[in-house]
Amino acid sequence: KRSRDMTTGVLSAPTNINTGPVFNSTLTSPDNNNVYATHLVGPDGLGNYTTHVFQYSRNTTTGDLTYMGDIPLSGNSGGTFRDPIISADGKDIYVAANITSPASYRIYHLSRNLGTGALTYITYITTSSTHENLVISNDGLSIYSTSTAYTFCHHARSPSTGVITASTDTTFVYSPT
Repeated sequence: KRSRDMTTGVLSAPTNINTGPVFNSTLTSPDNNNVYATHLVGPDGLGNYTTHVFQYSRNTTTGDLTYMGDIPLSGNSGGTFRDPIISADGKDIYVAANITSPASYRIYHLSRNLGTGALTYITYITTSSTHENLVISNDGLSIYSTSTAYTFCHHARSPSTGVITASTDTTFVYSPT
């Protein structure tokens, strides 16, 4: 953690939280009360890795973080998790995933308790290729992502439930003008 002087903007020396071997991505809640991080944990006795979303409460005065818990997402399949995003109302978090075993591509959906900041796993959708750079439209009706397969993807989203349904890929065609 670094603290920031609210007048000058100068950052203090960092205070590290030991989280283990690999942090992928972090996200702060819209109310600034929580920080979430995707994190690869392992290996276990069988050599398996599991990705978790670690949950921290945040002191809004000092910026200090307190560990709240974590949610395993990938079972023993490992993979790369990146680009967590949160809805404008702070109720839903989505995480893009490239699962190692068996090979698959997913976008995970978690709900967030607005009072405590605690996360609950909801579900995931499978996508046709690795999706990253997730973004939620301002009206909350869509999630967009790009893919390593040169596609731009639209995922329909219910603003009231946060559930992602349909997924449509469009292949990029580069055409210099």
